[in-house]
Amino acid sequence: MIETARAYRFLGYTYEEIAQRLGVSDRTFYRWLKERPELRQILENAGELADGNVAMSLYQRAVGMTLVEIREGTHEDEETGERTFHIASRTTREQAPDTQAALAWLQNRQPGKWKARSETDHNVNLTVRRALLELGDD
Repeated sequence: MIETARAYRFLGYTYEEIAQRLGVSDRTFYRWLKERPELRQILENAGELADGNVAMSLYQRAVGMTLVEIREGTHEDEETGERTFHIASRTTREQAPDTQAALAWLQNRQPGKWKARSETDHNVNLTVRRALLELGDD
């Protein structure tokens, strides 16, 4: 049960979702966490590790990265039937920085400087209202 709960937590499931997947009530699951500090610690660590992995991936995507793709091939010895693996190809490519990932990173790390702003042009709203009123007068 512990490894299953840990796997769910690593995948980003909440405690309530884990309880549901394990077929127990939220109350029972929270009681387990209280009674078994090692379970709570394991799940906290798994959640932090998952969050860290996502943060690192988002950061790498935001700043760009070098990707290396390795394809393996096999060779079977005709006499012995022994199969060996070898690198068939190795490709390196650059992933350009992603502005949406960079913006998401900055909005989360520095929300005061990078929060999403919603601006409304009141003149446009007024013009639309007038046009609707004129259409209604016909």
